[in-house]
Amino acid sequence: MSDTRRHNSYYSFLLRNTSAAHQREDLYPLPLQMLFLWQIYVENIDPFMKVLHMPTMTKTIREMRGSYHSLGSSMQALVLVISLAAIMSLEDEEVSSSNLRFDMVI
Repeated sequence: MSDTRRHNSYYSFLLRNTSAAHQREDLYPLPLQMLFLWQIYVENIDPFMKVLHMPTMTKTIREMRGSYHSLGSSMQALVLVISLAAIMSLEDEEVSSSNLRFDMVI
C-alpha cells in the first residue's frame, strides 16, 4: 500500500461521518455565539496569524445560520477550531461579561 493511500485511509478514519457526531449538535455554538466568536477571531487572532481568507469565511459563517450539517466535515472542524481559538484568546473576565453561555465541550 502506498504512503498516500495509507494516509488517506487514516484521515478518512479520523474524519469519518458518524451518526454520533450528528447527534452532538449541542456541542456547536449557537448562531449568535458563532457570529460573536467570529468577530473575536477577526479581532484577536487574525492580526497575528493570517491563515484564513476573511471575506470567504465571513460569508460562510453568516450563511451557515447555525446549520452545521450544511457544511462538510472539514468546514465543521474549522468552525470549531475558530471557536476554540476565539475563546482561548479571551480573558476570563471577558467571557464572564459577554453574557453568553458557553456550554461547548471542545
